[in-house]
Amino acid sequence: MKNEKIHIAPNSEKPYNLIRHILEDKKRIQEAIEKGVPLSSLKGINFVKPVQY
Repeated sequence: MKNEKIHIAPNSEKPYNLIRHILEDKKRIQEAIEKGVPLSSLKGINFVKPVQY
């Protein structure tokens, strides 16, 4: 049996595409910067720090 990782949206049982979610978040961040909106006001975007080795 092949192990497949399925990503489920929070508070939902519907799977979603992580790459699409990341690209949509990137677009929302760029629009917020252009409009001068603080990034802390954006909802549903998780900012992740890179793993350091």
